[in-house]
Order: sequence, then C-alpha cells, then structure tokens
Amino acid sequence: MPSELHFNREETQRYEDKIRQLQDNILNLRISRRILMTLLEQVQTEKAREEERLRKEAQRLQKSNSRYAGNLLKKNQRIRELEQALSAHSECNSELSASPSTSIN
Repeated sequence: MPSELHFNREETQRYEDKIRQLQDNILNLRISRRILMTLLEQVQTEKAREEERLRKEAQRLQKSNSRYAGNLLKKNQRIRELEQALSAHSECNSELSASPSTSIN
C-alpha cells in the first residue's frame, strides 16, 4: 500500500469547517484592526486638539497674569505716592502746630 493520505468524507468536512472558521477569524481580526486604527487616529486627533486648546489657554492666562501684575505694581506705586504725600502733609501740619502763634493785639 502506498503511503497516501485518505480522508473520509467526515474528516474532509471537519477540515473544511476548520478552514472556514480560521478564515472568519482572520477576517474578524482584520476588521478589528481597522476599527482600532480608526479609534487610535481619533484619539490622537482629539489629543492634539486638546493640547492646542490647553496651550492657548496657558498663553491667555499668562498674558492676563502679566497684565494683573502690572496693574498691581501701578496701584502699589500710587499707594506709596499717596502715603508719602500724606506723610509730608502731616509733617507740615505738625510743624505749623508746633510753631509759636503770634496773636495780633
């Protein structure tokens, strides 16, 4: 007897079913891969948009903070000027009240 493989009908059907199942699995894996790649692209796009939004927000906040700090410095300078003026005015008043009064008789 030659060493040839002989499959009966049942074995042949089983192998054909197994081949179809494996082909279906391959198709499903390809579809899953496409879906995952699409999702990955969407996530990357959304991440890039969010990074850009956060970068712009940081710039806006930095600019706003700089304006606030500048205004605060101006207000502090004005307060010092007013305190100096008040101090000078108080010194003048105290010198006037300390000097002897001359009354006209």
